Amino acid sequence: MIRMIRVSMERSAVTRFLAGSACFMAVVFLSACVPRQYVAIPPEWRTSQPPVPSTGAAPPSPKQKASVPGPPLKEAPIIKRKPLFKEMDLPKASESPAPVVTPKNGESQVHPQAPPQVQPQVSSQPEPQVPPQAQPRPQPKEPARPAPVQEPPQHLASMHLVDQAKTSLAQGKPDAAIPLLEQAIQVDVYNGDAFLGLARAWHAKGSPKKALEFARKAEILFQNEPGKLKEVYRLEAELYREIGDPRKAEVYRQKAARL
Repeated sequence: MIRMIRVSMERSAVTRFLAGSACFMAVVFLSACVPRQYVAIPPEWRTSQPPVPSTGAAPPSPKQKASVPGPPLKEAPIIKRKPLFKEMDLPKASESPAPVVTPKNGESQVHPQAPPQVQPQVSSQPEPQVPPQAQPRPQPKEPARPAPVQEPPQHLASMHLVDQAKTSLAQGKPDAAIPLLEQAIQVDVYNGDAFLGLARAWHAKGSPKKALEFARKAEILFQNEPGKLKEVYRLEAELYREIGDPRKAEVYRQKAARL
């Protein structure tokens, strides 16, 4: 029973293979029998090829070669020979060529040659040498001076009042100088000369403590002016000595000595 099943299976496989082979052959046969479609080539794509001469044909004649169109040949440049000159044809250095003038009747007339020019004689003696003139030495340029700093009008007005107060102090009138200095401070609150003047005025009136208050304000404003700061230090050293503080008086005396 099993053998019969195997035999039947083998026969079915063979029949399938034969049927597939027959179908493939039929498709190949039918594709060979179908007519091919003609593909047209545009004329501009076609290239004209010259005919290939046979081995027994004669070579083309020169006339045939000339008839074949080709690139235009460039004309060969004409080489002219250089004119030949001889030494005898050239005029001498001392002689000048005579100009030829053609008159109206056609006869050529030769003008007489011009007399040779006489060259100036060069003396063998050397020329006297002239000493070169001494050129002025360039003077060193002066350094540019900085432009003067213009003070604001408030400071100028304040300093005018300070000058009037100094005159009163020089005359021994501190009471007349104090109102002028106070007015100068109202005009310019950063005027250190006005505070220093008030310190001296109150010192002259016998008030060292009040004078020391104005002197400290002047010390702050004169930090960038060593000359005036030295005067303030000396006044403060004297005021501290009068108040009864010798230690601070010595400190300010040493500060004044360093400047």
